[in-house]
Amino acid sequence: MLRDLKETTKLLILLEIVNVRPRALQTISSKLGITVQGMSDYVRGMTEEELVKKISGEYRATKKGVELLESRMFELKEFVDSSIKQLEIIDVCGAIAGNDIREGEEVGLFMEDGVLVAYSGRDSPSRGIAMNDSRKGEDVAVKDPSGMVSLRPGRITVLQIPSLQDGGTHKVSITDARKVLKGLQYDRAAIMDVVSRALLNALDIKPDFDFAPLPSSFEAAQKGMDVVIIASGETVPVVISELEAENRRLEDPIQYEVKTLA
Repeated sequence: MLRDLKETTKLLILLEIVNVRPRALQTISSKLGITVQGMSDYVRGMTEEELVKKISGEYRATKKGVELLESRMFELKEFVDSSIKQLEIIDVCGAIAGNDIREGEEVGLFMEDGVLVAYSGRDSPSRGIAMNDSRKGEDVAVKDPSGMVSLRPGRITVLQIPSLQDGGTHKVSITDARKVLKGLQYDRAAIMDVVSRALLNALDIKPDFDFAPLPSSFEAAQKGMDVVIIASGETVPVVISELEAENRRLEDPIQYEVKTLA
């Protein structure tokens, strides 16, 4: 329908006739940006198609015309709804209140530690309107969000350690491993296998992502968090392959590097 200008114009004319019941075509021609002659030609054709007729001096849509209008409007609605879902357009979003917020206040939206946070009285490229009162730390619904949330992209460091066949954690200096991890200054840690789990056990560190580690790591990085993925030698190629596949579908690829812990 959107590709066919003539069809779209007919539907706009039908819609105006249903709503206005004009006696003169000039009533709707200027509103639709069509010359009176052009409007006359359209209505003449629509009359021949039995979409429009004139009754008691008024232009009215026939039953056939109304049915056509309704069917096309439903088609258009389905297209718009589907497109909104594909574009991930939202009119209400949830956030954590960064300070006390009152219903109706304009709030700035920020990404903090991978979580959307709303603040009243703070400027942000992304803003919205609070739908409820919330105290700091509570959830708040934000309507009509606009703009893009300012976000520093996160990085992923793949830390390669020896595989089981190469000795696993028995070939790793725990002291050196502690120094390396401390130097990375990561926000979240993911493990890929039993060797990486054993290493963090030895360091008394609890992994953030041990189940579905790659999807979780990718999402965290896209939300601005730095992630270290610890993987033994045979699983590192899997990590890199999945990372590259993820980056091919992203507009802003995740930056990453591989470090080896001997």
